[in-house]
Amino acid sequence: MSIRGGQRARAATGTLRELALRKPVLVMLWLAGLYLLYVTVEYYLARDRLGGDAHAYWLTGQPWYTPYTIAPNHNDAYLYSPAFAQLIRPATWLPWPVFLALWMSAETGAFLWLLRPLGWRLALPLVLWCAPEIVIGNVLGFLGIAVVASFTRPWSWSAMVLTKPVLAVGAVWFLVKREWQSFAVSIGLAVLVTGASVALDPAGWSRWLQFLTTHATDSQGSLLVRAATALAIVICAALAGRRWMVPFALLVATPVFAGAPSLTILAAVPRLVTLRDRAGDDASTGGVLEAGDASSPGSASAGGARTEAFGGSRGRSHRIGDECS
Repeated sequence: MSIRGGQRARAATGTLRELALRKPVLVMLWLAGLYLLYVTVEYYLARDRLGGDAHAYWLTGQPWYTPYTIAPNHNDAYLYSPAFAQLIRPATWLPWPVFLALWMSAETGAFLWLLRPLGWRLALPLVLWCAPEIVIGNVLGFLGIAVVASFTRPWSWSAMVLTKPVLAVGAVWFLVKREWQSFAVSIGLAVLVTGASVALDPAGWSRWLQFLTTHATDSQGSLLVRAATALAIVICAALAGRRWMVPFALLVATPVFAGAPSLTILAAVPRLVTLRDRAGDDASTGGVLEAGDASSPGSASAGGARTEAFGGSRGRSHRIGDECS
């Protein structure tokens, strides 16, 4: 992207942020978010499904529960790999209400961190918009952090492999960028964890693979189309150097689209927009974050300073290297 194109993009982003920070817009965001929270809690309480996904995770640590015996889209159906159940096993020893409170609190914190580059005035009401995901107790808030971290810590992709394997399509980014070591690391840890997990519970892995085969037949065609579309988006994103496009690919590839909860993976976009390339020669938005090259006339007086896409003149740089360390 040219410097002039980057300046236009920054100006457009700044204008959108200024509009969003106006009091009437903020009031509407808060009211809509609170209403969404109320409707979501009422809906799941009426169906005895408050924290329904988290309850399935908690059950994997209970001696009377056998995973993969309940079909998808039914109460207490556990869908993820045995490795995930083994990793969270210590937490499942807690009483269910304590487990749920900790799970919801942790995922709320995850969304706050992901949305923080927008500024607290926007991040706080937008977290309420993530209520459908938080209240059901899924893992998308944590996977959002994994996506952001993966560009500096490639092993983070193992979180996708061990929960929603089709989302590992995002690791193709490293192949397109010819970052062979990063790709090897992204897959290698998942292979090691899987190997250890299989050694501990081979019967569980056998049941899981059979479970996936049995319940994938009805939607196999649709899943293949969505996975191929997601792959195309990841390839385009890598070629253009736009990391913020990756969550959109994961949204398309999600194995079970659950409406509003599934959309919350897009909360990772603000962090990815402000994430600089590790090589320091490009910005993750293909030039949107660059205030100018040090050799260009327009940037000489600025000393190569960078402008944060979401922060405007008051913004601070939120780099993943600083935030995750």
